[in-house]
Amino acid sequence: FPVTIATDEEMSVLLNAKLDGQDCVFRDLFCISYLTLLRVSDVMRIKSVVPYQTGGKTFIRVHTQKTGDLIVIPVGERLSILLSRIKNAIFNFQESDINPGLKKIFTDLDITRVVEVVKHINHHGQIRKEFQSVPVCELVTMHWARRSGITSMVTSGMPMHIVMRFSGHKTE
Repeated sequence: FPVTIATDEEMSVLLNAKLDGQDCVFRDLFCISYLTLLRVSDVMRIKSVVPYQTGGKTFIRVHTQKTGDLIVIPVGERLSILLSRIKNAIFNFQESDINPGLKKIFTDLDITRVVEVVKHINHHGQIRKEFQSVPVCELVTMHWARRSGITSMVTSGMPMHIVMRFSGHKTE
């Protein structure tokens, strides 16, 4: 079972934090990935996505880079705010800068809950599992935003086929 990097409470702390510049952009990208289940490659292209309305509801369409699938994502209030903020953001960084930035943001915001992770150790050709306690601020990455969002949706009772449709997964 995947470790949920950001709990709902931690996401609230993250969303409400007063951040500036690049830290704000990194946080917003993380939160967009969490809410949309998009991969980092798709979140990095989110500025060009134009929301549309149908039946009184707002949606975005994203052609995913990895699979080429067209995913339609409902846009709630939190996502709408993030999308409007990111639209004017300056992306003067590399994708490789985001994860170290997120680790710093989580540390600065004291999102340091300790979780247990399994590390696979190769010892003379034998793979053994080793359990380690690690603060989430050391584990956080853009990919974990997506996995956390998926985990949150599944544990909140959303049907698996719906989560799979949003995340682009073909199998459980």
